[in-house]
Amino acid sequence: MKNIIITGPSRSGKSTLARKINKEFGHSIIRLDGFAWAFNFDFPQVGCSYKNSVAENASIITKFLLRYVEVWASPEHEAYYVAEGVYIDYNQFFDKFKSLKNPQSFEAPDDLFLIGLHYNGSSADDLYMNMRKYDVEGDWTFNRSEEKLRKHAEQCVEENTYHYEQFVKHGFTTYDVSSEREAVFAQIMKDISIKF
Repeated sequence: MKNIIITGPSRSGKSTLARKINKEFGHSIIRLDGFAWAFNFDFPQVGCSYKNSVAENASIITKFLLRYVEVWASPEHEAYYVAEGVYIDYNQFFDKFKSLKNPQSFEAPDDLFLIGLHYNGSSADDLYMNMRKYDVEGDWTFNRSEEKLRKHAEQCVEENTYHYEQFVKHGFTTYDVSSEREAVFAQIMKDISIKF
């Protein structure tokens, strides 16, 4: 069995997919966006703040993710995790693996299933409509005004380009959720079953 990292731009379905994996395979969920929330409000000394850029917060949160992965990579732990969120500093994460002198003490990338969700086939208008379609109460975009949501959709298109470039660079298995999202998720679950 493998641990799983799911990342990608906002509103690409990372949390939904993580819940499906948890239900089907029993992986514990690590919500990287939850780290950002907790650090911002309860642990300001960590330096993570919504006043920071996404890149600054990703650098801070990735340090915590790497430590978590290191602890849970040891053979005595039989639990598996799925980490999901937008806050990953890709270079920091993968540089850690490259710098390890003792691979027995830390999980190597081959032991991770890296899933990159993207919507290369979507325009900002498409993303706006998808957010209106898929958002549920509890999503931070649920009660956004049309103007703010359309602006966010435009930012998501830019964010998507960055994430996709990182997926290609670091060898993620990529899935386009531009349309037929549930069918894409069904394929991912099938792919995970094959890998396990």
